[in-house]
Amino acid sequence: MKVRPASRQAVANARFSARNPYPGCTASAPLARAAAERALEIDPDHGEAHSILAALADTVDYQWDLAETLHRRALAAKPVTPIMWFRFVVWHLLPLGRVDEAEAQLRTGLA
Repeated sequence: MKVRPASRQAVANARFSARNPYPGCTASAPLARAAAERALEIDPDHGEAHSILAALADTVDYQWDLAETLHRRALAAKPVTPIMWFRFVVWHLLPLGRVDEAEAQLRTGLA
């Protein structure tokens, strides 16, 4: 898959803005969301952008069902980066008490 430069820049902007998307730290969420959405306009299959939106759905919006869908979409894309696995496990599965699944996903991500 060839990554377009504009997509790469949009994701870089989203990463910068989403560096700290923990509950209560919502100041950068709109910037991260806009940058990730822009990346998806350029490349609808961009896994990192889906992962960032999933993290925001988990940690800012508490939209667990939406987050699950976005995480699964992100992990189906190529390439899958370690931070994408981290977001899914730490910000989605563990807060929902899905510890066994979190462990299995970590093993898959590390394989």
